[in-house]
Amino acid sequence: MHQFILENGELREIYVTIKAEQETGELFTEIADKPSTPELINYLKLLEIDINKYPSGYRSEINLAALQWLGVIANRLQRGYVLTIDYGYTQNRYYNPRRDKGTLQCYTRHHRHNDPYINIGKQDITAHVDFTALEKMAIALIYKKLV
Repeated sequence: MHQFILENGELREIYVTIKAEQETGELFTEIADKPSTPELINYLKLLEIDINKYPSGYRSEINLAALQWLGVIANRLQRGYVLTIDYGYTQNRYYNPRRDKGTLQCYTRHHRHNDPYINIGKQDITAHVDFTALEKMAIALIYKKLV
């Protein structure tokens, strides 16, 4: 999963680094910088998302691994169906401008919170699935097989 933030109409990927000074007791810090891959922009194009319609500071996630997984399945599947079951939303809910903090969640001892920088190594970190992205990629892969 790649986390991103929109800053003045520009897509910036969120990276995590270690703080040089540890006076506050907080070890990690986030840096927003250029995307690590052009596939992040391609993902938004696949979904026809215009980032200029979102406010500065809008934050969410892109799961490129899910699309790659779907590509592997599509290449091997000769007949049949793919059924995906997970926590997630369709695009209009996942990338709703009011959902401006994304879907990243952490679980520690059956309690949910949103801070991945605490309980290091003792919690699960997850994000929801964008089912519209999976659907659009599946259609593109099927069309590619037919051509």
